[in-house]
Amino acid sequence: MNTKLYVSNLASGTTKKSLRNLFEGNGRKVDRVAVAKNPDSSQTTTTGLVQMTTVEDARAAIEALNGHEVGGLELAVRIARIRPAKRDGRA
Repeated sequence: MNTKLYVSNLASGTTKKSLRNLFEGNGRKVDRVAVAKNPDSSQTTTTGLVQMTTVEDARAAIEALNGHEVGGLELAVRIARIRPAKRDGRA
């Protein structure tokens, strides 16, 4: 199982620090956090990625936070899909 989680329906203005703090609750450990930004305005979007340290932490985070209300919005947390590497056309 992948330990990278896709998080959607984040409140406007969510920061990497606030997202990390949320996912580190109950002793879970986080490796990396990213909050998507609109390239035109630099405003945060409603999605992010959280890389958990272990599969157990990833499962626990999904169980604890999927459907959890934050900032008046219900989070959606799931395993992120791993996309195949893009080919650059070179042999």
